[in-house]
Amino acid sequence: MKVVFTHPGSELYGSDRMAVATVKALTDAGHDVAVVIPENGPLRDHFVEAGASVEISELPVLRKALLRPRALMGLILRMPRTISQSRRILRAEKADLVFANTITQPWWLLSARLSRLPSIVHVREAETEIPVIAQRILLAPLSLADLSVANSESTMDHVIERGFRMRRKSVVIYNGKDWSPYFLSPFSGVGERPHLVFVGRLNPRKGPDVAIRALSQLVSRGIDARLTIVGSIFPGYEWYAEELHDLVGELDVRARVDFAGFQADAAPYLERSDIVIVPSRIEPFGTIAAEGMAAERPTVVSNVQGLVEIVNDQSIGRTFPVGDSQALADVCLEIIRDDVLATSLARSGRSSVLERFSLETYASEIVGAAERSLAGRHDRGRKEVAA
Repeated sequence: MKVVFTHPGSELYGSDRMAVATVKALTDAGHDVAVVIPENGPLRDHFVEAGASVEISELPVLRKALLRPRALMGLILRMPRTISQSRRILRAEKADLVFANTITQPWWLLSARLSRLPSIVHVREAETEIPVIAQRILLAPLSLADLSVANSESTMDHVIERGFRMRRKSVVIYNGKDWSPYFLSPFSGVGERPHLVFVGRLNPRKGPDVAIRALSQLVSRGIDARLTIVGSIFPGYEWYAEELHDLVGELDVRARVDFAGFQADAAPYLERSDIVIVPSRIEPFGTIAAEGMAAERPTVVSNVQGLVEIVNDQSIGRTFPVGDSQALADVCLEIIRDDVLATSLARSGRSSVLERFSLETYASEIVGAAERSLAGRHDRGRKEVAA
């Protein structure tokens, strides 16, 4: 089977690593995979190492910046060329199946339908903060896919509720990976100067501002804490990076906050942490939470969407109300002051991730979904011919 796998980025965050895991699962199963990404970047080499060929094609990616009237009009005017370009790639690759890795390039689903090819869309987003009508418009193209794979029950529920006739074609496949690279050393207790670590994109939905405010509150309570923020912005979010730097100055914690920027390997930062915090306002799954737990570090997440499917019990991690920096500080303080609790959370969290989110299970389920989609389309085609 020849799979054209489309991905909207070129860097290497949690969801991007899952894209590599998906491609490797398909190639390991004997399938030929051609990856299409919009620009060159660190991710390209990882796809190649996973056994895929890679094509750089500057097809658009849906970003919030494109929702402005002028940008949206440009996107619409460009659509015939976008569809033509994507169909040309499908023909050149002699594709049997199209695997769209997110909902941010819906034209691949239309191109697959026009080319009479089966398609899968892997839904990793739940854009609940935008108006309902915008949610419905964003999810409408998913009805063109043969199968919608959601990364959590929360994501699937969102797709079914806001999408169009998606119930029968939606399944959940939890993210899975080889967690061994994240375990660099056993947890040995919270240090005298507690170190909090945040890893993720610098945008409001990931909540690094909540982390900074929580740090400030810990300091005000006499805790000599520090925070490392690992991550960079998407183009167009420069304003938010400036806000974060202004915030550390306003709260007088500049000397306690390290902006480490994008890091291809976050494991060393997780190892140096005493507490991994994931303060997302929206998070369909939250791979970084699982990574923090796999690193055997106490992990604290906001009680939102897919994060509570990872930290599904207070014995393996802690949760706090989304956006509530004081509650986050309270939870961190509890862990800092109770070393027995901190050690128990670290060890139980790691065991939970290894048991529930294995790479073997993910690979088996994702390959099975792809093969069933192709077989199902062939079966329908034979029935249509017979009729």
